[in-house]
Amino acid sequence: MSWREVDQLGAAAGWPPEVPPWQPTPEPWPFPRPPGTLPPVEPSRPALPEWWEPSARAADLEAQLLDRRIVLLSGYLDSAVANRGAAAVMLLDARSAEPVEIRISCYDGELEAASTLAETIDLARSPVRAVGSGTIGGPAVLAYAAAERRAAHLNGTFQLREPRMRAEGRATEIAVQLERQQQLFARCVARLAEATGQTAETVESDLRAGRMLSGEEAVAYGLVHELLSRATDKS
Repeated sequence: MSWREVDQLGAAAGWPPEVPPWQPTPEPWPFPRPPGTLPPVEPSRPALPEWWEPSARAADLEAQLLDRRIVLLSGYLDSAVANRGAAAVMLLDARSAEPVEIRISCYDGELEAASTLAETIDLARSPVRAVGSGTIGGPAVLAYAAAERRAAHLNGTFQLREPRMRAEGRATEIAVQLERQQQLFARCVARLAEATGQTAETVESDLRAGRMLSGEEAVAYGLVHELLSRATDKS
């Protein structure tokens, strides 16, 4: 018998058997899982406690404050914070001529942004009252001083500090930015001098020296009109 005849007999008898295609080894818990089984539980990992405010709830709180004609500004007074505050002031001013209260707690900021917010407060027909808390420093003092009435918490502090500047680009571009910064600084000195009753020379000297004022010193300086205690804040 030849080998060809042997192969034909084997094929007729089903030999060699069919080998299923290769498949990767399934995971410990393939899907669908057997009835009554649960997926493996990862061991618990220690985590630091944290607190977060959902964006929807934060927006709701901001809307409730706007309903009471209160604008809240905190942190670093950059263009985003200043534009949000300016938009809120314009919105409340368009609704009615009733007073607007700005609660500000900004430790520093950008001079351009603070100037934009101060100019928006100037153009509002509604009387604007600013309430300072924590530390208000740098250009944020300019935005605070733009309000018609200014109050502060007893433990509030004010730091008169020369605004910082960051410039990028070629030498000619940096020169233009520096000139713009100097113009804004001169306006800032004039605005603070007008608001406090101090001379422009005194204000400029205090800004360059980084003078720190407590609540009582800010009242004597003319920057703050009144200090708030628990009783006055409730009234």
